[in-house]
Amino acid sequence: MMRKLGFLLILAFVMVSGCAQKEDLTTPNLPPETYVAIADSVRNPTVYIQVLHWWGEDMDGEVVGYEYKWELDPTEGTCGFDTTWIFTEETCDTFYLPVTEDTGTHRFYVRAIDDDGSADPTPASASFPVTNS
Repeated sequence: MMRKLGFLLILAFVMVSGCAQKEDLTTPNLPPETYVAIADSVRNPTVYIQVLHWWGEDMDGEVVGYEYKWELDPTEGTCGFDTTWIFTEETCDTFYLPVTEDTGTHRFYVRAIDDDGSADPTPASASFPVTNS
C-alpha cells in the first residue's frame, strides 16, 4: 500500500511539474538586410539601360520578397518611374532609365521583406547618372 501511495505521489508531482507554464523565450523579430549590385561594375554616365541584382538576408527567418522604387534628384525634375514601393519576388531586373534633361541622377532603392512582414529599415541603394547624347 505504501508503495502505491509513493508511486501516486511521484506520478502527481511529475504531472503537475510537467504542466507548469513555460517561459516565453521568443525574441523580437529582426528586420532583414538588403544588398544591391550593378551588372556593370563601372559607374560611368549611362544612357537608358541598367541591369540590377539584389538579395537579402534575414537572421531569424527568411526573405519572402523585395520592394523597390526609383527616385530622381528633386532639383532635376521627375524621373518618369512610379516612385512608390513595388513588390517583387525577383532578384534581378533590367531597367530603362528615362533622360528628362541633358543629365540627371536616378536613384534605385530596394528593401527585403521577411516572413514576418518586416521591411529592411535601411534599404540598399545605387545612384546612376544619365546623359542625353
